[in-house]
Amino acid sequence: MSNTKNLKQNFDIPYSEDIQAVKTPLNFEISETQSLQNDLKKRNIKRPQNYYLAIIFAFSSAFGFAIHNYFVTYGIRMRNNSSSIAFAEFFSLMAAPIFLQMYLAGHSFKNKGKLWIKQESQLYDKSTLRFKYICLFCVISRGIISVFLNSNVGFMAYYSFRADISPSVIISINSLTSFTVAIVFYFLYHEKLNFKHLIGMILIIICVVLIAISKSFTIQRPLVEEPITVFVPIFFALLQVLVMTLSTVIIRKSQENGYDVIRFCIDQQIVSGGLFLLLFLHSHFTYLPYTWTQLWFIQIAVIAFTSAVIAFNYSLRYGKGGISMAICQLQNVFQLILEVLVEGRIPNYFEVSSIICALVGSIILAIAKK
Repeated sequence: MSNTKNLKQNFDIPYSEDIQAVKTPLNFEISETQSLQNDLKKRNIKRPQNYYLAIIFAFSSAFGFAIHNYFVTYGIRMRNNSSSIAFAEFFSLMAAPIFLQMYLAGHSFKNKGKLWIKQESQLYDKSTLRFKYICLFCVISRGIISVFLNSNVGFMAYYSFRADISPSVIISINSLTSFTVAIVFYFLYHEKLNFKHLIGMILIIICVVLIAISKSFTIQRPLVEEPITVFVPIFFALLQVLVMTLSTVIIRKSQENGYDVIRFCIDQQIVSGGLFLLLFLHSHFTYLPYTWTQLWFIQIAVIAFTSAVIAFNYSLRYGKGGISMAICQLQNVFQLILEVLVEGRIPNYFEVSSIICALVGSIILAIAKK
């Protein structure tokens, strides 16, 4: 008997006379405790953070966007200097999610005997099987925003010409997005930036401005007899900054609600691809028919764009929003380097200075972990 009590004391096992004193809780007490534990688990879930991995993904996204922009720029020349060449991206944008859904349906049917089950859907909670409206909102709104951002670049360029100012200068205002994202993420997610981070981000913005100044000297613009006020293109540029900031918040929200990074990037292409298809048909039948060469050429840009978006979303997952957005602005520098290497032109003073600023700013951001 004494040995049994010693065992009870050592291992905290309830003895027979103590078991009767244990009360069985009521059902509502059990459910209340479980819901409290679930809430605590949700609050304790932390976003995986890896500063250097986020930096690598951000650089990868910048390089991918640079390839996309370079091919689109070259494609514009193939279509009488019309930005409608980007509408041909609908083919690959819609093909990727369709093939993915076909693969997932076949895999589900092979293993579970059904083409689709809720547990494997990104729009349903895997534990409660409740429909996640926030995920549906994120994927649809992100697809619409993607089309808007692409179209708004055309608006900025058009009204820049009307205001007799270089479009590159106006578009360079978009680099302010790194600061707006940093501010918004500070209030929403308490992401703090130190002095080194700010210096690196400022240098990257300076490099974007230098590239814009360089292009303003090389682009020949026809004289505008009655130019509009410069505040019109500035308005569209600031609108671009606002929407890009909102887009980063939507991406982070989708990740918070369990949406897989790659699935989110591909699923949003269903929306953006559908909208591009409508614009493609309108441009094909009312403006200028597309050629097969243009269609196949622009698909290379889509592959680079999809890879860049996935890399950027992973950068937001592992790092800080402001830093990820700042490094993403280096796409202008990578595009400049591609132009120098492929076209063999010699960079001018402003372009060399921009590359130096980008290099120094990137090094500062890379070593400024805390």
